Amino acid sequence: MIVKEAEWLKKVNANIVLSDAPFLPCAAAASAGIPSAIVSNFTFDAVYSGLCEGDELDITIRRLAEQVKDDYKKSELLIRLPGYIPIPSYSGTQLYPDSNVTKQILNGCVTSNGSSDRISRRRNVIDVPLVVRKFKTPRNVVLSNLGISKEIFDSHKVLLVSFGGQNLVGIEEWGSPLPDDWIAIVCGNPGAVLPDRFYACAKDAYIPDLTNAADVVMGKLGYGTCSECIGHGKPFIYVPRPQFIEEYGLRSLMETQGLCVEMSKEHFETGQWKEYILKAYNMRGVCQNTDKKLTHDGGKVVAKLVEQFLDERLGTNKRIRRSNRLVYDNGTVSQPSLY
Repeated sequence: MIVKEAEWLKKVNANIVLSDAPFLPCAAAASAGIPSAIVSNFTFDAVYSGLCEGDELDITIRRLAEQVKDDYKKSELLIRLPGYIPIPSYSGTQLYPDSNVTKQILNGCVTSNGSSDRISRRRNVIDVPLVVRKFKTPRNVVLSNLGISKEIFDSHKVLLVSFGGQNLVGIEEWGSPLPDDWIAIVCGNPGAVLPDRFYACAKDAYIPDLTNAADVVMGKLGYGTCSECIGHGKPFIYVPRPQFIEEYGLRSLMETQGLCVEMSKEHFETGQWKEYILKAYNMRGVCQNTDKKLTHDGGKVVAKLVEQFLDERLGTNKRIRRSNRLVYDNGTVSQPSLY
């Protein structure tokens, strides 16, 4: 796979690979003789470390996690997004406000290979503001396009269920999980049979438009959902996934930059939603602590950083010859699918 990807990178004359955040592209870039950068709040070696449970499978997990870390170590730059956890392949990034999280990672399957001094740019680690997608379409247009009448969306508040593909098995047995004057939009499952006051959206719906149209969002702690809730000032109800260690950083991000309520898996799966929805709605607003509030221009900042990094990496004499071609790991390049 690495050989195939390296050949493709050479064929398209790529100058740099940005990874968010699979590990093979870093190894492929090194094989092709070009730099790579990680643009993420986590890497999968840390995630895999959270799967260790003290049994014989830990031996395999440790071996694979170390292999993954070796691939990440072939990258030359870490552009670290808010909501981060320790990145094992970059020494000096092990500090995190929750010492228990750091301990889980460092004492789990992946170990630190450097000092715990604070990071600096000379370590090729740069923290950036929030990278967030913003809405494009006005709320009334978005809701009307979903077949929701103006009479309904003017008189009801909106819950966005943003898990993506949840089939909501047993929903017909829940009674009504929504407060009386609420409706819900369900993402990722347009063919599902939904009860009254639930609406399905297209599978390829632009989620920031739906987030902006909602009064409360319910979902899992993922960077996209968290950043878009913060960017649009929407309260967020999350259902935790205990073994996905990225959640620790994102929960901290939501607590300091946004508004969030935790719902137990049991209550989510049995439709006991009402009290959480109302609690979240009554918290609505944005982070008021201006001393700690992040700006939301991370996309522009990252773009400038990548250009500056590549110019310095190639050298002044090569700047004119640079093609400015970037290979992103965001689905915009159809082949191969790693990027």
